[in-house]
Amino acid sequence: MKVLHILGQLDTGGIECWLNDLIEKSNEMDSKIEYTIIVDKVHIGNLEQNFLNLNVKVVHITPNKKSKINYLKDIYNIIKKENFDVIHSHVSFTSGIINAIAYVNKVKIRVTHIHSNRLLEIKRSSFLKKIKIFSLLLLIELFSTNKIAVSNNAKRTFLKKKNSLIIPCGKNFSKIWDKTEISCNLELWKKNCILLISIGRLEKVKNHIFLLELMKHLSDDFKLLIIGDGSEKIHLENFIEKNNLEDRVKLFGISDNCLNIMVNLGNVFLFPSLHEGLGMSAIEAQACGLPVICSTNVPKEIKLTENVFFLPIEKNDKKLWIDKILDLKDKKQGIKEKIITGEYSIENNFNKIHEIYLRNSYPKESK
Repeated sequence: MKVLHILGQLDTGGIECWLNDLIEKSNEMDSKIEYTIIVDKVHIGNLEQNFLNLNVKVVHITPNKKSKINYLKDIYNIIKKENFDVIHSHVSFTSGIINAIAYVNKVKIRVTHIHSNRLLEIKRSSFLKKIKIFSLLLLIELFSTNKIAVSNNAKRTFLKKKNSLIIPCGKNFSKIWDKTEISCNLELWKKNCILLISIGRLEKVKNHIFLLELMKHLSDDFKLLIIGDGSEKIHLENFIEKNNLEDRVKLFGISDNCLNIMVNLGNVFLFPSLHEGLGMSAIEAQACGLPVICSTNVPKEIKLTENVFFLPIEKNDKKLWIDKILDLKDKKQGIKEKIITGEYSIENNFNKIHEIYLRNSYPKESK
């Protein structure tokens, strides 16, 4: 079976990490699936070598932002040439056009996978853009044989909710038992303090600046570790320097050792996103036993333990967050095996996705 995944890039984001775990599990199960990934970013992503090591063919095409026509033309030519059995598109509204191209080329299974709730974006769009988005959503309905959303929140993006399946992005939790050594510098930095952790791309949507504002009002006993990279890095660094937070806030960059760090060093996980399709890192934090504080913009499905709290993120809400952090600083629990082996495991994801690929039918949702 030949499967094509279409993404924007192969950096360390939620979609990319999930797909890496999924293909890793597929190879482990000897599913005999040949994977190809199309990306339209010119640069070599942080995870690209990982995929190549998994025998995945990675193809870079004309960037969508540079030329929409050439971008779609490249996709058309690749689909026509390679004779794929499955097209699995992760590029939001554009998935409608891509699956129309797949339909023309007689691809039997055409999957649209929505990873975030785009309703707010639609609501704020101009009248002409709303027409454009509606047209693309209509193409998704017409040409997708299967529709997947990561949460009820994300599912609301589809015009028709009835024939869409919710599959929360899973995780390979085996790394939670990994004995990989944590950097000595990080262990020394954390020593004798309460460590707050946040994981996510350094982009405005993740709202890390809100956490830096909180750090100004927390005592020196608290330190903040932000794991991730992105376009907001310089802005965050400038804020840290301006407010003399260099000793208490660390921008750690990208790490494949997040689970180990949370299990061994973390005290509280913070997730103040402006919006989320699901919020897999908050689920990972719960699996590691950390109490979690989320913004009210995060889907309620991520609450898998009693130690998850949703708070607003307006300027006047900082005291709520500070009080809750103080309340939870000593509430860390043990590893949650029910999360590791349950709905959010990559094994569960692979079984559901594989069923779609094999049968071109919607698996029954568990009640």
